[in-house]
Amino acid sequence: MQMPLLDFKIYILFGFPGAGKGTFAQALKEKGYIHVSTGDILREEVKKQTPIGLKYKREIESASNLLPKNIIQKIILDKIIMLIERRENLILDGFPKTIEQAKYLNKLIEKYSLNQNIHIIYLDVPIDLALARIQARITCSECGKIYNLLTIKPKTNGKCDVCEALLVQRAFIKGSFCLTRL
Repeated sequence: MQMPLLDFKIYILFGFPGAGKGTFAQALKEKGYIHVSTGDILREEVKKQTPIGLKYKREIESASNLLPKNIIQKIILDKIIMLIERRENLILDGFPKTIEQAKYLNKLIEKYSLNQNIHIIYLDVPIDLALARIQARITCSECGKIYNLLTIKPKTNGKCDVCEALLVQRAFIKGSFCLTRL
């Protein structure tokens, strides 16, 4: 049995796309937490044109399908394990998404005796608000800063305030997000 690692925290964020997980994560990042966003990591694979990024480009960019479990495990879980072993404060955003992923995460929690380190946050927002936020979301193509055309607009239209790169909007296909209450 491994000794508990009590000197760090892991926040697991849940909520609809557009619920505010990224905003919440940004506040924790400013306190030294590492943001592990499944979507960001997968989009980075596409941007770097890695074999995984090239093979699953369409699925990653549309966010319409879950990738095969072995791909998620290779990319996301390896990163989580590395951060746990380094005792980094971290934020899980977009993981776990499936029961299988949750079971694997639970095994990691048990293996590293992390029950006292885990904090689960569910951001509950009305579905119509989450949908409106998604439709108005734009992101910097270089540094990843997120803006919202309703609430957090860039100073210069179409340019990032931080690095002046082009702002882009992820493809939004009505029906590609499943926003339902459990």
